[in-house]
Amino acid sequence: MTRLLGLPQKPASREAYNAFLDTARELGAVGVGPSATRDDLDPVYSYADLADESMVRRAHRRDLLVHVYTLDDASDFRRYLDRGVDGIFTNDPTALLDTLGRPVDSRVEAVLTDLGY
Repeated sequence: MTRLLGLPQKPASREAYNAFLDTARELGAVGVGPSATRDDLDPVYSYADLADESMVRRAHRRDLLVHVYTLDDASDFRRYLDRGVDGIFTNDPTALLDTLGRPVDSRVEAVLTDLGY
């Protein structure tokens, strides 16, 4: 089970993150995609947790969507949805749909098999 680390890395400063968001908006971005630090990966491949409530609010104030990646655990889905993110990238869409209480017509594995993967 993938879990998120409790010690997130932050941008250099509030001003630096605001400047990043302003630049993203000026360049026509519609959203930002912060990553979550994962304890099951080598540190070289883990990412910074840039989706705390304050950062989500600041992105939303600039009309930017926030989609986080990559989350695969129900408690992590709930934590980031509670923070106000707009979307989640996951390797386990069935688990995400289960967490959201949305019916799944076919299991992901069955769909992929039907498509020849």
